[in-house]
Amino acid sequence: MTNNELKPCPFCGGDAKFVQTARGTAENASCRLQFSIRCVKCDATAPHAYGSVYVQLGEDGTLASWGDDRLKAIEAWNRRAEE
Repeated sequence: MTNNELKPCPFCGGDAKFVQTARGTAENASCRLQFSIRCVKCDATAPHAYGSVYVQLGEDGTLASWGDDRLKAIEAWNRRAEE
């Protein structure tokens, strides 16, 4: 993930953060982590500022991830009407 800086909330100016909303197992011993991006002050979320990341532990101890929606969620949160 490259640019993961979240802009302040467009409604109240509060800080935003990733919040894990669910987890579960998927096929082949992988784990699906669901998340949203929320304002810590007013609890606002942007449309589509949510998603999933799939993670799997390899036999050699490495982590593989795919289906990573974090960048799309950051872009949705950071979008402003004047842009």
